[in-house]
Amino acid sequence: MTKKNLSESILQKRINRFKSIKRGYYSLIILISLYVLSICAPIIFNSKAIMVKYNDDYYFPLFNSIFSNKNIEAKDLGQFEIKGKKKYGQPHYRLLKKQYQKEDKGNWVIMPLYPYDPYEEVMSEKDEQFTDMNGNGVWDRLCVTSPFSVDSAAKDFTFSDTVSVVLKSADSESFNFYKGEISGMIGESGSAIPAGKGTLIELSNEFFEDCLSDFKFSDSNGNSLSVRYLSGSDNVEENCDSEVCLFLDEGNLKYSSTEDIAKFQFLHIGEDFIDENGNGIADKYKYTNFPDSQHLLGTDNQGRDVLSRLIYGFNISITFAIVCCFLSYIIGIIIGGTLGYFGGKVDLFGLRIIEIYGSIPFLFMLMILATFIKPNVYILASMYVFLTGWIGITWYVRGEFLREKSKDYVSAAVSMGQSHWNVMFRHILPNSLTPVITFAPFAIIGYISALVSLDYLGFGLQPPTPSWGELMAQGRTNLQYWHLIVSPLFSIGATLFLITFIGEAIREAFDPKVHSRLR
Repeated sequence: MTKKNLSESILQKRINRFKSIKRGYYSLIILISLYVLSICAPIIFNSKAIMVKYNDDYYFPLFNSIFSNKNIEAKDLGQFEIKGKKKYGQPHYRLLKKQYQKEDKGNWVIMPLYPYDPYEEVMSEKDEQFTDMNGNGVWDRLCVTSPFSVDSAAKDFTFSDTVSVVLKSADSESFNFYKGEISGMIGESGSAIPAGKGTLIELSNEFFEDCLSDFKFSDSNGNSLSVRYLSGSDNVEENCDSEVCLFLDEGNLKYSSTEDIAKFQFLHIGEDFIDENGNGIADKYKYTNFPDSQHLLGTDNQGRDVLSRLIYGFNISITFAIVCCFLSYIIGIIIGGTLGYFGGKVDLFGLRIIEIYGSIPFLFMLMILATFIKPNVYILASMYVFLTGWIGITWYVRGEFLREKSKDYVSAAVSMGQSHWNVMFRHILPNSLTPVITFAPFAIIGYISALVSLDYLGFGLQPPTPSWGELMAQGRTNLQYWHLIVSPLFSIGATLFLITFIGEAIREAFDPKVHSRLR
C-alpha cells in the first residue's frame, strides 16, 4: 500500500471507487451536462432575438425579457406590418430577420441556436409564419397571439382603474385573447364599465386592427349595444356616433361609450385554413406536425415545438426531484432519527401515526388541494413531500439510528454529558449516511415518475408549463403522431437509466459489501 493510499480519507476512497465504476461516473457527467444545458435553455431555445441592429441602434430582446422583463415593440424595429396587415405589440423576430435580409439596409437579427421556445404556438412556417386563408391571397390568423395555451384563457376580470378602465386577468397578467369565443361578466357583482372614455384592454401581445369587429357589447339588461370601429386616422369626437366606439392607440384597445357596458364577447368568426402544399387548395389547418428541418421533433397539438418542451421539461423534472429530495431528507432525518434514537413509546406511537398517515390516498388529497391551488414546480414539490414524500427516508433513517445507538461511541458520548440532539446529529448521523446517500438516486427516480404521472393525469403542473407527462397525454389521444409518444418516452427512459446507473455505482462505492447486479 502506497503512502498516498494511507493518507486518503474514507470519503476520498469512496469517491475514487465511484470514479472507477465507469457506467455510473459517465452517467453522472452526462446527467449534469444535460441539466446545465436545460438551465441555459432560455438562451438556446427561444423565439426572441439575441441581438438586433436597426438604424445603427442595438437591441437585446432576449436578455431584456430575462433580466428586466421589458419588451420591445414591433414599431421600434421597423416591423409595421406583416403580409399587408398592421402589426402591434412584440416583433416576430424570425420574420423580422427575413424582412431585413430582403430590405438589405444594413440591419440584421441574431437568433438563438434553436429559434423556438416551448410556449410559442408555431402553426406553420414556410416562407411566412402563416399563409393565406382559402388560398385567396388574404392572409388570415388569430387576432391576438399569446404565449399561453387555450386552456389558460381568462374568464374572470378585474379593474385596475375605475375611471380609465383597464381590464386584467385574475392573475394580474395583461389580458390575452384566444382563438374562439371568450365572454364574461364585468366586475365582481355584475357592475358595468362606466360610460366615457378609457382603455378597455391593455395589450402586451400582437394585435391586428381588422379584428376590432370581433368585439360584441351589451348593457346590464342584456341588450346589444351598437358598435363603431374606428381606424387610427379617424377622429373620435367627430366619428363616434354609436353607443360604443373602439379604436387602437399604440396597440392598446381604447373605447368611448355613451352607455355602461355590462358584458362583452370576443368572437373570431371563421376557420383558419392553410395552403400547405402551395397549390391553391385550402387544406384545413393542423396544429400537430411531424419532425422536419425546422422542428427537429415536430410540434404538439397546440403547435408548440416538442424539442424545446422536452428540454424545458427535463429541467422541471430534475428540479422537482431535487427539491423533493432536499425537503424529504430534512423531514425524514429529523423524524426518523428521533424515533430510532429515543425508541420505546416515542417509537411505538410515532410508527402508528406514520402508518395511519401513510394509508391516506395521496392522489385524492392532491386532487382536493388542486381545486384551491394552482401549483408551480416548487409548490407541487412541497405538497408532494409533506403529503407522502418524506415517509420512505424516515424508515431508512430510523433503522440506521436503531442500529447505531447501541454502539460504544454513542455510550461514550452520552457518558460525557452531551445532549441528545448533539449525540444524534453530531455522532450517529454521520455514521448513518451510507444508506441515506445510496437511497437518494432511487428516490429521485420515484419523484420524477410521480411528477410524470401527475402531469399525465392532469393534477400536476398547470398548462402551458412544459411537461413530459402532458406530452405523453397528448400522445395517448393522438396515436397517429408517433413523435408525441416516442419523444417523451425516450426522454423519460434515458433519464431513469442514467440515474439508475448512478445509484448502482454510489451504492457499490459507499458500501463495498453490496455488489451490483450490473457489474
